[in-house]
Amino acid sequence: MIGSVFWPLLSGAAGLALWEGLVRAFNIPVFLLPAPSQVVLTIVQQWSYLLTQLAITMLAAGLASSFRWRWASPRVRRSRARAWSDRMLTPWLVIAHAIPKVVIAPLFLVWFGFGLQSEMFFVVAFTFFPVIVNTVTGLKSADPSSS
Repeated sequence: MIGSVFWPLLSGAAGLALWEGLVRAFNIPVFLLPAPSQVVLTIVQQWSYLLTQLAITMLAAGLASSFRWRWASPRVRRSRARAWSDRMLTPWLVIAHAIPKVVIAPLFLVWFGFGLQSEMFFVVAFTFFPVIVNTVTGLKSADPSSS
């Protein structure tokens, strides 16, 4: 039990110490790679600002998740009723999910601007696919005769 906690903690502490030492030894600018001590200091100094941003992010995530469930689940149930609908939509869902998030995120900022709206679109767009896939998998594996 102690070994299962000790070694990962030791590894993490060694990694942080190495990071700190390399940043100081090579005099790496803060804007390129801040030292762990600088990161902790900034978190402590900006704590109230970070908490307000966390609240806004949690609000966006909650609203978007609620919207996603209300939007995705009924569509899956309807599409499962028609096999042709499932065969038509699945390739498009796979294509949409294959687009890297780092490509879409800047586009969302341009299209929807900064703020709650773009955050919600981002959450919905990238959680819609797992909801669809998991719901379809669950419906396919369910016994149709057991209602």
